[in-house]
Amino acid sequence: MAETKQATKNPAAPTQPKSPAASAQPTAKENPALATSANGDTLRYIPIGLIRENPVALRPVDRENEDYLGLVASIRKDGVLNPIVVREVEDPEKPGAKLYGLIDGLQRYNASLDAGIKEIPAHITTADQARIEEMQIIANAQKIETRPVQYAQQIARLLERNPLMTITELSGKLSKSTTWIHKMLGMVKHLHEEIKPLVDDARIKLFNATELAKLPVEEQPAWVDRAMTQAAGEFSAAVAARVKEIKEARKKGRAESPPEFQPVAHARKLSEVKAEFEKPVIGPLLIKGLKITDPSEAFALGVAWTLHMDPDSKVVQKQEHDAREKKRKEESDKRALERTKQKQDEAEKTRQELEKRIAERAAQAAKDGGAPAPAPATAGAK
Repeated sequence: MAETKQATKNPAAPTQPKSPAASAQPTAKENPALATSANGDTLRYIPIGLIRENPVALRPVDRENEDYLGLVASIRKDGVLNPIVVREVEDPEKPGAKLYGLIDGLQRYNASLDAGIKEIPAHITTADQARIEEMQIIANAQKIETRPVQYAQQIARLLERNPLMTITELSGKLSKSTTWIHKMLGMVKHLHEEIKPLVDDARIKLFNATELAKLPVEEQPAWVDRAMTQAAGEFSAAVAARVKEIKEARKKGRAESPPEFQPVAHARKLSEVKAEFEKPVIGPLLIKGLKITDPSEAFALGVAWTLHMDPDSKVVQKQEHDAREKKRKEESDKRALERTKQKQDEAEKTRQELEKRIAERAAQAAKDGGAPAPAPATAGAK
């Protein structure tokens, strides 16, 4: 269940303590321990001011999101129905004082702050840092608002922190296939940085994103349109063909040719189609320009227009493609120049530091009465 939706009441489920916002519940001081789970975790109401967020939270809080605002309203009315998970930590500013580090429930915690709640129900666990990160990832695995790239980054981070953990072991913990985990890791490692936000914003579906990551990073921007509009099977086949073309070119020892432009079929906005239906303007111009007289050809042209596949739309797509390619090349050339300049600057800095050390040694030798060290050769010395 998504964190931004409060749990519904289930008569068969164990009764959870109600929040002080919803009833005259005893405070944390009056009733510090409300329940203890089988694994030793304690359920308790905690003053919200004693809770600290995890600095590497899996999902940021979007306070303008409609679901989040709904969660704030729900908590303001009924309190927090699903306890958050925390662990005891030491206050860095007051040695010996106790605070609570947030493990799971970032959205509920922030919504409670915005709702003005003073205390919040929480499971207090004793997990170490590695286990905390694992718990966060597992807790977020089934939340629909979890962003794919951010989630994949946390999986990679978890594996880095736990070098003995295998992909098979992790797949069991997350209830995901090893293939899925490999694809997620490949996406976060190889996907162009400028494309990743499109995946997190759901403008590119996850399957297409993992396929797009198989292409060379410099080619990926030219494939964004197709990744956003083509069906998974169609896009996957196109990527596979391009990958095969690249491999064959490299096998033969020649540079692969740049990908050829291919127009992408994608539907026009309904409002645009409706406007043309109610007052035909573009249709008559297209028919006249192409000198179409056959009704079936005219109908086919109309369908092509709705999919951006008529001749004029293809020209526009080609122009946009060329503009993107030009921009990509300019950015690539700029980065190459920046790298060259950086290397030159580093070399010059190294040279200056070396000359400075030699001069310092010569000065020290002269001061000590020894023979002065030879001065560094200048560029014009023979």
